[in-house]
Amino acid sequence: MNYKSLIAIPVLLLAVMLQVSAGSHIKLMMGSVDLLLVILVAWGLQNVSDGWLWAVLGGLMLSLVSAMPFPSLLLMYIGVMMVARWFQHRMWQSPYLIMLLVTFITSWLVLAGNYLVLVLQGIELNWLTSFQQVMVPSVLLNLLIAFPTFALMRDLAEWLYPAEFRA
Repeated sequence: MNYKSLIAIPVLLLAVMLQVSAGSHIKLMMGSVDLLLVILVAWGLQNVSDGWLWAVLGGLMLSLVSAMPFPSLLLMYIGVMMVARWFQHRMWQSPYLIMLLVTFITSWLVLAGNYLVLVLQGIELNWLTSFQQVMVPSVLLNLLIAFPTFALMRDLAEWLYPAEFRA
């Protein structure tokens, strides 16, 4: 880990604080935005090497303040980074389109994972209601913030790692 990777701590801490405070109040039906997921996707699509550190730190930070069982969020956000890095290595010529696609895919994966974890804990949830009232609106909110988040993460990556972005 180099000194540039340390920027992850305040960025992710701020993201978790915003997600827990403001993000939980910005609702569409019963769905809410997953700012941390969108930040991790945006960072994972950059041409930088410390994406895995961001996923682990973000997953740990959100796990500390979430009611979800400990390893579930950590594993889900590592999975988010895995998907983002896979796409980043294969489809780098359309970054904004890929941002939307990866945000869409990983939002569904994390929401389905959350649903599964809650059901396995014995919490009875109606699938159709969860899908219509929580999952679809949450994905739409994530897609709504995808472009500005990608632009911010791209600027941060260019500032921290200028050599990787020179053509």
